[in-house]
Amino acid sequence: MLNQHLAEAEKDGFTLGLKLVRGAYILSDNRSLIHDTKQETGDAYNNRASVITAQRMHQQRVNAGFPTVPVAFGQLHGMSDEVSFSLLQEKDEAQTLPDVFKCSIWGSMGDCVGYLLRRAVENRGAVLRTSDEISALRKEVGRRLRAFISI
Repeated sequence: MLNQHLAEAEKDGFTLGLKLVRGAYILSDNRSLIHDTKQETGDAYNNRASVITAQRMHQQRVNAGFPTVPVAFGQLHGMSDEVSFSLLQEKDEAQTLPDVFKCSIWGSMGDCVGYLLRRAVENRGAVLRTSDEISALRKEVGRRLRAFISI
């Protein structure tokens, strides 16, 4: 299916945008495409490391003058913020930061309750990541303070 979308994008002259999701479609995906355990999924995607590697590979292509397309990274607000903070440390030779976006929910409680319930179910394990998040937040606050002081 991905090859079909890539071919259509090339034929019609547009850039294909992709969203990588982990587990969102577990009830409807072909079982052979799903890892047996959460650990296997985490090992296959390696969240932070895979995102940093993707950014570095893109930057290498840009620096080498190879054809490329604009690359941006997006996450749900409050989800694995340490990944976003790590990306913001990946400046290129011109000190340009990668594009990192956060998606925030907007609307009335009635409009948003389905979304919020889905995030609650997906993030049952978030408590286990809390210490990593706090550490990342502290590092980011320190980085911003140092940047502000050096101005």
